[in-house]
Amino acid sequence: MKKRLLIVVALVAIIVIAALTLTACNKFKWGKIDGGDPSAASVSNGGYVVEQGDYVYFVNGYVGSVDSNDWGAAYKQSIMRCKKNADGTYDNSTATVVVPKSIYYNSAKAGFAIFGNFIYYATPNLEKDKTGAASTTHTDFMRTSLDGTLTQRIATLNSRTNDFMFTPTRILYFDGTTLKYIDFSKMSTKKSTNNGSGATAGTLIESASTYFWAYDAEYTAGQGASIADYIFYTKSVNNSYEKYNELKAIRYDGSDEKTLATFSTYLSEAEVAQGYTNFPEKVFTFSLKNAVVESDTQITLYYTKAIQIGNSSTVIGTFQNKVTLDAGFVPANEKMISTQDISEVVGISYDKGCLYASDSKYYYFNGTDSNLAIGKSVTLLTTLTVENSTYVYYTDSDKEQVYRVNLTTADNETVILVDCIADVTYAADFVGSKYFYFGEDEYSYIHYVDLSKFTGEELTATLLGKFNSEDQASYDAEHQDED
Repeated sequence: MKKRLLIVVALVAIIVIAALTLTACNKFKWGKIDGGDPSAASVSNGGYVVEQGDYVYFVNGYVGSVDSNDWGAAYKQSIMRCKKNADGTYDNSTATVVVPKSIYYNSAKAGFAIFGNFIYYATPNLEKDKTGAASTTHTDFMRTSLDGTLTQRIATLNSRTNDFMFTPTRILYFDGTTLKYIDFSKMSTKKSTNNGSGATAGTLIESASTYFWAYDAEYTAGQGASIADYIFYTKSVNNSYEKYNELKAIRYDGSDEKTLATFSTYLSEAEVAQGYTNFPEKVFTFSLKNAVVESDTQITLYYTKAIQIGNSSTVIGTFQNKVTLDAGFVPANEKMISTQDISEVVGISYDKGCLYASDSKYYYFNGTDSNLAIGKSVTLLTTLTVENSTYVYYTDSDKEQVYRVNLTTADNETVILVDCIADVTYAADFVGSKYFYFGEDEYSYIHYVDLSKFTGEELTATLLGKFNSEDQASYDAEHQDED
């Protein structure tokens, strides 16, 4: 699925701004890397492939959990950079390690981001406590400059499963139903540091039951307001006897909190005056299922609504509605997708609707009606609109081929890509129409294919990072004095 989506309830964690319980040295020595453009837009933050200016930055292959993660030791599963060619392909000969740490987290939703001059990432903390035992639960949040000369540990989290997100000034993460933050805006950018000096921690949201956040599709330092700056969530009210919750939004820096829908949203003024408890069929409990950011000013939310009459709560259906920075949430714009409680919804847009799962099949809601799109259980990858046609891309149980169906014309299933999928946690990522994945060869470095170039003949993968054991050996020899 698209990587800029997160809607879940997270696990419990403890933040350590300066990792005082763990021992570590502050050696982040690395050779200077020429190039990089901090003023350019960062495209597709939040996964394992990010483009900025004339370069693509990517997690170099898949290893999984590691038992050694010293600075300078990682090659495979490190963050590398390679130059883009004028035609949009990549020059493999320019590939170089920028972040020599293992980039791994026990969540398929995790990824790295680039804001201006820094790459932000999560990496397993394997430092030893006073008894000599290596940590099996801690994660370091860090940043490294584009030229590789400055690295800082911002904070350490006592978890490897919590959902988190990087923003230009904060790291956000959910601790149960509480959204917490680590603010690094006051940290110095002049020297490397190991102790998070200048970072502060706090709470942004309490009592959030479901939520959505998204990375801006293209971020440029100093850009104006964007709806992707907001976290959308449902919040329980203080009184347990109330028969509703609230749909809300708040900017990541806490500067602007909005109530989008509450007990009175669907009532007339006269009904509000009579008391909302007299109209239980118009007072709802919301549950966010998904969302899609359509522009800097508009997002489409997908959600269920339930009513409570007496002691009985009933879901009345799954809906979609657009939210804009100017108009907010307007009940009259709401569309019902299904009378069922749909657990899996893949948003496309307000006008084009969504895909949703029901009875091990997938249906396409086009904004008005629903029709069968995929008559079997599959793993959805993404949807793309090419020349006014909307396609859904997916794999089936063998995970060795990518298929697509044209939702606009309801064409039959077509094989797009063959011999490509590795059955690993980080199975797919997208930048525009380029589909990136880890292959199954011995050194499973990143592969990609441009889905927009499909003309009827099955595509075969193009290797992005073509490295082997000899490259690893020469890398180790070159950097043996830098760890």
